[in-house]
Amino acid sequence: MKQLLYFLLFTWPAPLFYQGRLYTILNGGILSWFNASVGTVLYRERINAPGPYFSAPVAAAGRVYTASSEGIVTVLKSGDTLEIRARNDLGESIFATPAPVGQLLRIALARPLRGG
Repeated sequence: MKQLLYFLLFTWPAPLFYQGRLYTILNGGILSWFNASVGTVLYRERINAPGPYFSAPVAAAGRVYTASSEGIVTVLKSGDTLEIRARNDLGESIFATPAPVGQLLRIALARPLRGG
């Protein structure tokens, strides 16, 4: 029981409840979402953004955002089917949950991005 509790608390980012759905992301980029009112799985699929996930998914303006520790931010349309809108490789590690602020998504990187 102690090992299961450790697994759930420290290896699985917090789920996101948004627009009547519950979203979860697991290591390897496996995204699942559920109909929150009845508990049925709507979709479970890899989002082609591998690596460990320490940050929880977040949502704003009808979109769900996930960030892998390898620096890949995936943007999905909120809904009953998987629709990937964008995948952005920031080239730096991400360990904190992104924060929607107004029209922006604030992302804390392990190291600052360098301008070209």
